[in-house]
Amino acid sequence: MASGSTAMALQPRTRLLAPMLASLGLLASVASADSLVDWGGPPSSRSLQAIIDISDPVAIDCGNSHVLVIKSDGTVKAWLDNTGPSGFEQPPAGLNQVVKVSAGGQHSLALRADGTVRAWGNNPSGQLDVPAGLSGVVSISAGGGHSLAAKADGTVVAWGANNEGQCNVPAGLTGVVQVSASDYFSAALKSDGTVVVWGANWYNTLGVPAGLSNVASISAGARSITALKSDGTVVAWGDNLYKQLNVPANLTGVTKISTGYDRVIALKSNGSVVCWGRNQMAQLNPPPTLRAVTDVASGGVNQSTLSWAIGKAFTVQIPRVSTIETEQTTAMVDIGDPAPAGGAEVRLSSTGNLPDGLVMPETVTVPAGQTRATFPVTTKYFFFTLTGEYQGAYASKMSRLRPLSITGATISVSFSPTSVAGGSPIDTTMRLQLSKAPVDDLRLDLFSGNPAFQAPAKVDFAPGQTIAVVPIAHSLTPTNLFCSIQAYYGPLTVVFRSVQVSAIKPTLTIPAGEIPKGEQVTGKVTLNSEVREAATITLTSSGAAASVPATVTVPAGAKEVTFPVHADKGGNTTITAAFNGNSSAVLVTVAGIGVKRVNLPALIVGQRYFTGSVELAKPAQAGGQLVNLVSLDPGLRTAVNVTVPQGQTTATFSIVSNDVATLQNATVQATTDDDSTATATMQVRPVEIHSFTISQTTIKGGESFEGTITLLDLVGVNTLVDVVSGDPAVVVVPSSTTVVKGGRVRTFTIKTKKVTAVKYVKVTVIKHGSTTYRTIKVTP
Repeated sequence: MASGSTAMALQPRTRLLAPMLASLGLLASVASADSLVDWGGPPSSRSLQAIIDISDPVAIDCGNSHVLVIKSDGTVKAWLDNTGPSGFEQPPAGLNQVVKVSAGGQHSLALRADGTVRAWGNNPSGQLDVPAGLSGVVSISAGGGHSLAAKADGTVVAWGANNEGQCNVPAGLTGVVQVSASDYFSAALKSDGTVVVWGANWYNTLGVPAGLSNVASISAGARSITALKSDGTVVAWGDNLYKQLNVPANLTGVTKISTGYDRVIALKSNGSVVCWGRNQMAQLNPPPTLRAVTDVASGGVNQSTLSWAIGKAFTVQIPRVSTIETEQTTAMVDIGDPAPAGGAEVRLSSTGNLPDGLVMPETVTVPAGQTRATFPVTTKYFFFTLTGEYQGAYASKMSRLRPLSITGATISVSFSPTSVAGGSPIDTTMRLQLSKAPVDDLRLDLFSGNPAFQAPAKVDFAPGQTIAVVPIAHSLTPTNLFCSIQAYYGPLTVVFRSVQVSAIKPTLTIPAGEIPKGEQVTGKVTLNSEVREAATITLTSSGAAASVPATVTVPAGAKEVTFPVHADKGGNTTITAAFNGNSSAVLVTVAGIGVKRVNLPALIVGQRYFTGSVELAKPAQAGGQLVNLVSLDPGLRTAVNVTVPQGQTTATFSIVSNDVATLQNATVQATTDDDSTATATMQVRPVEIHSFTISQTTIKGGESFEGTITLLDLVGVNTLVDVVSGDPAVVVVPSSTTVVKGGRVRTFTIKTKKVTAVKYVKVTVIKHGSTTYRTIKVTP
């Protein structure tokens, strides 16, 4: 693919042929002392492990997400350059005698020394279906979904995805010495130094610069193409989104190029590298100690994919570890050149909080004549994640800082029960579970944030132990709380958990209804939880109507207690039970010997005498029981008091309804000398006129006649009714007339005056809102 379409035309011939000769057993002594060197990143654990494991790389290529390396024995190593699922990148078993590899989207190609091609990986578009009998191949390239091969006879063979014509090799194309495949286009270098491109032209990649010639190798990236000319200069065309066309000014002496997704890497004849394009993840910044480079590779689908080289550099590599305590991983230091006599001492250091958990030697000695040495890396028992960077120092050189993140143990905490009433007899425990057993004794210090929920000061784990259960002491709390417990490993907080501790509160119950004076009932206090120790409940009464004990005690292990309530005097009082800063209250009514209720009719007409009655809760004692009476509304007048005879419970009293103008509610209150009170309410309806009649409807002026008023009801007192003449100059009436008590009818005289013409006069009678009238014809 882009990154894999590297050229070797200008590399030293011995280096190029090394894997082929080694695979044939002709160059067993030619073993590369070079190493894999990466930059950009961050590197995956697979990449770091590959750097440590592969000590004899000869060639390298990158695809979208995987890396291929040819070893000096002609075999191939492969790995994913990310954390995705592995599998498609692994080469077939027994693959050897490989002289060229190319990594594509999710497939790979290998060119063997005999000119045949092997393919592996995912095959959704047939990119693994190598044409039968294909041989004599001198160049290969794996694209996003298709494959290319250039044969020794100068022809090109293409297979796989062809949705954009990337497999439509131009008719008559010959003299090809190298091919390079991208996702949707293909490029070929001819022996005359010219370039041919076909397929998609989304990024103007088919627009080969006019007059381009003397090209020695080509490399197709995802969006652009880079060409290396025989004079060591570089030309690029296509899309420049990531500045991959911005070839550095005066760049010369280039022997190899590799174009990736967003960058280009150029290898110069002096073994140095030059990079351009996007640098978001430092993928353009090779290590300062990198030198004597023999191969480079740039691939990937985004900026996080590494840049690679085969060469020499001072590096320290620790595979990403997520281990704790004695679980060991092997790290490596590579000084690039053979160590002198006596060996080379490399000093190791780390930053951030890595020293809190990372255990590695202070120095590592590379044996004389060797370039590498491995060393063990372990971690102390620690929690959570430690991050920082590590580095090596040798002579006057410093290896680049490498980021490292290591994951330690975790701890889970649970409470049983998950909530508790403080001070209850329920045993509460905290369970702590480590994700990894310690090798040595491990102690965690515990701290409780509230005295109502207390853990022991520490918890110890023996070697191999992962679970510890500790008791939690809880006590009374006046309010519901979330109480926290923290666990510390040294100064580090490893646990912070809260649990709800609820308050034990009282609920007071007393039988409903009135309590007769002198009697006793049983009250009860119920707590919402049993108590571990005996609990004292404070009782109070707000008034003299009833009395209770000052305190009662709920026994240990129980949750309720009863007590007597004595009715001392008629009236109301509030009984309160208090415990642990909380209280419950009930209103109690005591019915004394005095009045229990007042009885009144539901409705009465104004201006009437009638009776009501009072009823005592108990028979009146010797001398009778005096009941004081009062009307609370102007609609009624009542007797001042009434006496209920000895031994009796009821007595009647007189009431007069007043001459109300509208319908009214009227209340009578009865009170005894022991403060017992009762009331009753009735309605008082106004007096109303039933009818009004006259003895004559036509009368001669100057004569008199009678009018008669009839009320709707009998009246108990003399009652005035208003009379109005519509023309007092013709018809004369009294302003009012009185209906005598005990009756409902009143007749009065109506006089007329002489008139010269017929007059019609209306006479109206009025009682509050009730009116009626008659019309009189007065003649001359």
